[in-house]
Amino acid sequence: MGLLSALLALRPSFATQWDGKESIANLVARAEDFEARGQWEDAARIYQEILKDYPHSVATLNRLGALEVRQGKLADGIGHYQRALRVNPNEFGTLLNLGIAYMKVPDFKVAAQWLERTVTIQPAHFQAQILLGVSLVGDNQSERAIPHVEKPPT
Repeated sequence: MGLLSALLALRPSFATQWDGKESIANLVARAEDFEARGQWEDAARIYQEILKDYPHSVATLNRLGALEVRQGKLADGIGHYQRALRVNPNEFGTLLNLGIAYMKVPDFKVAAQWLERTVTIQPAHFQAQILLGVSLVGDNQSERAIPHVEKPPT
């Protein structure tokens, strides 16, 4: 589900204007356009604007976290992901992205902790399994990593 559809599902009035401000739908469309053109600072500014009115928007916090991580602003990105998890502690995508961000730090021990939660939520998710395995290897826990990186039976 994209950010726009996630926001619209939460509150249909997002598509309309409120208090003379630009509609959320327009803001999200502009931010996504900036992202597509690599204008990450402009996209981040719009996501921050959305968060002023909707501070608990997990979708917006995740987009902002992804932008920050993509720019190498790992601490900021991690902060946005953690804020999103305070709203929804079991949001799979947030947990996965947080694990990836910690792998980039690199802090494989902390990455593995977040990625273990993703595997608990969706045990069959291949990417989560592999990332967990890589994190465990990075944390010198090769024995624990083996089940996560073995080829699944066909």
